[in-house]
Amino acid sequence: MTIEIAGIVVLVSIGGLDTIIRKKGNYPMNKSELIAAISEKSEITKKDVATVVEAYHDVITETLAAGDSVSIVGFGTYKPVHKDARECRNPATGDKVKVAAKTVAKFAPGKALAEAVNVKPKKGKKGKK
Repeated sequence: MTIEIAGIVVLVSIGGLDTIIRKKGNYPMNKSELIAAISEKSEITKKDVATVVEAYHDVITETLAAGDSVSIVGFGTYKPVHKDARECRNPATGDKVKVAAKTVAKFAPGKALAEAVNVKPKKGKKGKK
């Protein structure tokens, strides 16, 4: 059940034992909120969902650390990208700073995810000003 109080969304589980408080707006979903949402949608216990989410994170991390990519058709691709060493400037002092080479994780959304996120607003009549 979802309740909104003064711009804050409160998700209350059956029995009222677990509560997730989430502000409306542009706030990122955290891990416990993700687990709760998957649990509610799939009707699987939070404990089991948490185990799967942990395993998902572990497998992706281990695969990227090994230098390989993970591609989930329709969702996207996680891939390791090498960044060369470079010289930058500290904006506060203007001093040159050397940044070491490193490998970073990148995510490229798949077509289905990109289309789902890029929903265009419905065209309607404009109101009078």
